[in-house]
Amino acid sequence: MLATTYRPVRFRWRYVRIPVAAVLMVLYFSPIYWMFKTALQPEHEISLNAMNLFTPSFTLENFARVLSEPRFFGWVKNSLILAIATMVVAVLVSTLAGYSLARLRFWAVKFLGRPFLLAYIVPSVMIVVPVFVTFAGIGWQNTYHAIIITYTSFAVPFCTWLLRAYFLTLPTELEDAALIDGCSRLGALFRVIVPLAAPGMVTAGLFSFVLAWNEFLFAFVFVFSDDMRPLSVGLMATILEAVYGSSADLSIFKVGAMFALCVLAAIPVLLVFLFLQGWLVRGLAAGAVKG
Repeated sequence: MLATTYRPVRFRWRYVRIPVAAVLMVLYFSPIYWMFKTALQPEHEISLNAMNLFTPSFTLENFARVLSEPRFFGWVKNSLILAIATMVVAVLVSTLAGYSLARLRFWAVKFLGRPFLLAYIVPSVMIVVPVFVTFAGIGWQNTYHAIIITYTSFAVPFCTWLLRAYFLTLPTELEDAALIDGCSRLGALFRVIVPLAAPGMVTAGLFSFVLAWNEFLFAFVFVFSDDMRPLSVGLMATILEAVYGSSADLSIFKVGAMFALCVLAAIPVLLVFLFLQGWLVRGLAAGAVKG
C-alpha cells in the first residue's frame, strides 16, 4: 500500500493582491474621473451633494468659459516659463554634479554624495519664510528668477542622485578613449556620455518640469501681481473668487469652469508622460542599478 504524501496548503497572495490592487486603482482614479466628468457637465446638472457618477449630457461650455478668460493664457505663459527654465537649469546643474560625484575619486565626493538628498527631503513650509525674506532683501520679490532658483534648489538634489546612479552604469573606458583622442573632461562628458545618458536626463527633466508646473506654495508667497501668477496660483484665485467673490466673478468661474480649469492644468503633464513614458521607464530602471 502506497503511503499518501500531504503537501501543506500555501496561501496564494496573488488572490489577495489583485482585489487590493483593483480597489486602490478605483480609489486613485475616482477623483480624476470626477474631475473630467464635472468639467464636461452642464452647470445646471452639477451637484456637489449628490453622488451621481454619470451624466446624461455633455457640453464644452465650461472649457469655452475658461478659454475666453484673458487671465488664463497669462497663467499658462507664466507656468511654462517657470517650468521650462527650471527644467533646463536643473538638468544642466544635475548633469555636471552627478557626473562629478560618479567619476571623481576623493573623500569629499563620498562625503557630499550620501547626504545630498537631505536638501530634497526638507519640508518646503519650513524654509518658505526665510527664503522670502532673503529674496525680498535683495529686491527679488515678484520676479521669475526668484521662483526659478527656488524650484531648481528642490529639483537638483533628486536629479543629481538619479544621474549619478545612471553615470555609474556607463563604462569608464568610453571616457578614457575620448581623453586619449584629445578631448577634455567636459568634452568627453558632452560628446560621449551625454548621448548615452539621454534616458536619465529626460527623466530628470520630466521630474523638474512636473515639480515646477505643480508647485504652489512658493509661487503663492512670492507672487503679488495677477500678471505674474502661474496656473496653480491662478486656480486657487478662481476658487477664492467663486467662494468669496461677487456675482460678476461667479459668472466667469462657476463650478464647471473650475473643474475645466483643473483639466486644462493637468493636460500638459499628461501629454508629457504619455509621449515620454518610454524614456522615463528606461531612465528610472537604469538609474536604479547602482546607488
